[in-house]
Amino acid sequence: MVKIDLQQEEIIEDLLQRQSPEYNNLKAAEEFQELSLALMQKHLKPNKVKDQEIIDEIGDAIIRLNILCKKYDSTLINHRVYEKLSKFAEWSKTKRFEQI
Repeated sequence: MVKIDLQQEEIIEDLLQRQSPEYNNLKAAEEFQELSLALMQKHLKPNKVKDQEIIDEIGDAIIRLNILCKKYDSTLINHRVYEKLSKFAEWSKTKRFEQI
């Protein structure tokens, strides 16, 4: 997991406050789409996409994800993460799905 230092945290908080909720939602969606596209291209055209492009898109997406995490209830987000990882753990134990 990527660690955010205090200065970066302040920048994220500033972006959350300065930009409208709609803008933050749209920017997050845009960054996630760009990451999705890079990952799909890496799979379909492995020689076209360099790892650095994916790394860049992951970084951009993480910034926007951090903004969204500040916007929404962290307790509910953490609960969902716990639930989903618990399902993955169970599926892994039972070999219900080979690729999770």
